[in-house]
Amino acid sequence: MATMITSLVVSHVLEKYKDDSGIGMAYIYCQFARHQEQTPEYLMSSILRQLVGRQSIIQDIVKSLYRSARGNRCPRPEEMSDLLETVISSFTRSIIVVDALDELTSHNGVRDKFVSKLLAICKKFEVKIFMTSRVPIKGASGTRSSTERAICALEDDMRRSIRIKLEDGNLFCGKVDLQEKVTSKILRAANGVYLIAMLYAEHMSLFEEPGELLDALDEIDHTSDPYKTVYEQTMRRITSDNNPKNKRNLALTILCYSFLAKRPLRVDELSHALAIKAGSTSFDKNRILDVSEAITRSCAGLVVLDKTNNTVKMFHKTLYDYLVEYHTKWFPDGEKSFGMTCVGYLSLDDFADGPCPEVDPSSLSSESLDDFADGSCSEVDSSSLSSKSLDDFADGPYLKVDPGRNGEFKTIDRYGVWSKVQAQDKSTLLRKRFVQYPFYEYAAQHWHEHIRGSDSETTDVVLRFLADGKKVSASRQAFDCTTSIETTGIQVAARFSLERSLVHCLQRHRLPLHYVNARDRYGRTILSYAAEMNSMEAVRLLVDAGADPNMESEAREFEGFTPLLYAAHRGHEDTVTVLLDSGADVNSKDRLAQNALAHASHSKSQAVARILLERGCDPDSEDHLQRNTLLLAAKEGCEGIVKLLLQRGAQVNYKNDRGETPLLLAAQGGHVGVAELLLKHGAQVNYKNGSGETPLLLAARCASSEVMALLIAEGAKKTTEVSRAYKKALKQRRTGEAWLSRRLQCLNSEYSSSRSIQA
Repeated sequence: MATMITSLVVSHVLEKYKDDSGIGMAYIYCQFARHQEQTPEYLMSSILRQLVGRQSIIQDIVKSLYRSARGNRCPRPEEMSDLLETVISSFTRSIIVVDALDELTSHNGVRDKFVSKLLAICKKFEVKIFMTSRVPIKGASGTRSSTERAICALEDDMRRSIRIKLEDGNLFCGKVDLQEKVTSKILRAANGVYLIAMLYAEHMSLFEEPGELLDALDEIDHTSDPYKTVYEQTMRRITSDNNPKNKRNLALTILCYSFLAKRPLRVDELSHALAIKAGSTSFDKNRILDVSEAITRSCAGLVVLDKTNNTVKMFHKTLYDYLVEYHTKWFPDGEKSFGMTCVGYLSLDDFADGPCPEVDPSSLSSESLDDFADGSCSEVDSSSLSSKSLDDFADGPYLKVDPGRNGEFKTIDRYGVWSKVQAQDKSTLLRKRFVQYPFYEYAAQHWHEHIRGSDSETTDVVLRFLADGKKVSASRQAFDCTTSIETTGIQVAARFSLERSLVHCLQRHRLPLHYVNARDRYGRTILSYAAEMNSMEAVRLLVDAGADPNMESEAREFEGFTPLLYAAHRGHEDTVTVLLDSGADVNSKDRLAQNALAHASHSKSQAVARILLERGCDPDSEDHLQRNTLLLAAKEGCEGIVKLLLQRGAQVNYKNDRGETPLLLAAQGGHVGVAELLLKHGAQVNYKNGSGETPLLLAARCASSEVMALLIAEGAKKTTEVSRAYKKALKQRRTGEAWLSRRLQCLNSEYSSSRSIQA
């Protein structure tokens, strides 16, 4: 019902302001089935894309960001945030509509972060927000500027809908009195909430024994949590001994896989997953089920088919929330079961020949998939992909591509086979493999997530798979859809942070020296992964096997990283110690000339910094921007590391060629504790950088009143520029002041104009 109202609001606003380019409009429909992708960044970028689409002329800042983000790089969150504010400020007024906010996941604060971003924009600019939610909206409810309205269904409408649903049940055929009794009880329990009424009606319609029905009715009369009650009753009915064992197991497996899947499973993916026989490496197509029929027959309405994208999903977000809390009660070994199914699928003999071969991209036909189904695999140069609009990065983590094949794969279906392409087209034979074995892509991309950190890592199924280089290499090709470079199980275990699998393999296989130090397709060694995942046992085994603790990574984002730098960057003090004991160079540097001590500052690990200093790491070493460790630690706000460095005689007033000092960077970041330490050790409070900026001015620009008070107490000189900067920063923070300032300026201008005319 709320979604219907939202759609009416959207339709009304779009129609009313269709010819007014001064009004910004954006809308979002939240769906719990898309909780993996609907992150705050994804949603804000979607709002940005819609607002840009309302403008007749694309602003230069948009074009500039688009040009800088072409290729594989997604704009950074702060870039998107700045751009969104710039675009919104260009409208006289903006309207943002968000439906079903409760369907955003609350995990890791996703929902709260998105709401806080929205409300911050609303306070800063002339933005009106319309939101619907089953749960109270944190930060919005009860504020002076907000208006709340309860959306309730009319009792007559609910009564009619309940009766229609009950008539589907065999127990209610021709029994008007029973229908009326059940309807009245459901209406009382639902208390105006249409969803609860429909849940109960669906649930009651499935009963076939009057006694069970009456017991269920009594239970809903005395519940404070109607959702939990109806789902508990349904799960008990599914797992009842009265339900045939095969039907019971099928329902639990479908529920388990649908709930635990990292993205919604397509019908054909689920059908192949259910057809896997434990311990067998052959695939029997006769075991493939009609998933649609199986769901209808066994799942009691808890799992449904989404016909818009042919996926399987939970009946409702409330079921997902229930299973988040109680899934271990109903399928305690669910992750292991799903993980073993994925590995079993990857281990099929059908993939024994390894990855699909490759050919020259120019030999590929530009016709449909069927026209070149007998061809060979290839990789397509990412530069050949089209980047037509802001949509390339506005929809978040999924990149849209246009290989130019009659539009067949023009965009990536986030639920479809092509969902994980980054910047390269998939090869022809690999596509064919995905079509023939629908579950292969999901299994290749997510098997490790289902088994990581559990005993499943060392099961025979997993270890046999990792020992088969051909099948492992094939799965890696399906994982990133790029090359057919040979990959080994040990490299895969290291890459996916499967520590138990890695240690088990290292203990049972003596590796040749050239293999121990080999780099994978990402330019990294096994030891670098072991150091990053903090596996001391794996590090020791690799070093004993001859691994070079000083071999540098060739990975793009971590170029020049040694295993020690990886461990320091993550703050793994024990692994740092093991590597240093094994001969790691304590003063090794990456391509930015940052040493391990600098990376300890990034991780804010005082323990790692202390170990490195004790082992002789140079605290005065400078990176490519002439920043030493004290500068970096001050910038990151690492109070403990700053204290360590100062105790060891670090230059408190050190400055690089840009005139940056530790106190300037601490003030700029609002790090009052660091600033206090620096001042106690003699930092120059009125020092100016090359741009004439003082610590007080930089603190004022970020509205850090604590740092400002500290600096003034230490003798910092107040200037009019500092006052202006502080006032400006406060305006941007305070509720509605940015919008009020613009409105006052407009009114003042209009008043001056009218006075001039009168004069």
